[in-house]
Amino acid sequence: DVNKYIIYGTHFNIEGTSENIYTIDKVKNVKLILKSLDGEKEFTYTIDYGLNDKNFEFLTSDLINKGINLESLPIGRYIVLIDVEHYNEIHRYYTLQNNTEYNEIEYYTITKNEINNKIVIGFDEYTSDSSNEFKYMYIEVEETDLPDEIYDIVIDAGHGGTDSGAVNKEYEEADIVLDYAIKLKEELGKL
Repeated sequence: DVNKYIIYGTHFNIEGTSENIYTIDKVKNVKLILKSLDGEKEFTYTIDYGLNDKNFEFLTSDLINKGINLESLPIGRYIVLIDVEHYNEIHRYYTLQNNTEYNEIEYYTITKNEINNKIVIGFDEYTSDSSNEFKYMYIEVEETDLPDEIYDIVIDAGHGGTDSGAVNKEYEEADIVLDYAIKLKEELGKL
C-alpha cells in the first residue's frame, strides 16, 4: 500500500507498507520499477526498505533531488511495481494500492524547447479475461501545452526549517526571503 506520495522539486517519491512481504530475511534486493504497458520501456530505481512490526516498509527517498526524475520520463503510461528478489533468485512483483487521502496528481514539466509534458500520477484497476482483478499505481506522460492557469515559474525561497541562512542580529535570511517569495507569488497571481 502507498501511504504517501509526493513531488519534491522535479522528483517523485513514494512511501508505503505491505503485509504480504513478510520474509524480509530471505530478501536479497528490492527495487521500484516503472514498466511501460507495451513492455518496451522499463526504469529501475533503488529504494530503502525494511521490516517493522511484521510489515514491509519502503521509501524511494526523502531527499529533494532523489527518487523518480519526472523531467526525464519518456512519453507513455507506466505501471509502478515493487520487485522483490529473494536469495533463491526468484523475483516477485507487487503492485501498489492507494492508502492515501488523495487519488490523482498532475505535474507539468518545466518548459524546454517550447515543449512541456503533463504527468498524471494515480491509481487504476485492471480486470483480466479470467476475471482476475488487481489495483495498481500508474504514471502517465504526454506532451502538452501549458494550460493558461499553470505558470512556468519556480519560486524557491532558499532557506527555512533548520537552515536559517545568513543571520545578522535579529534578522534571519530565511524569514526575509520567504516574505519576498510569498509577495512575488501574490503579484504573479494577479497577472
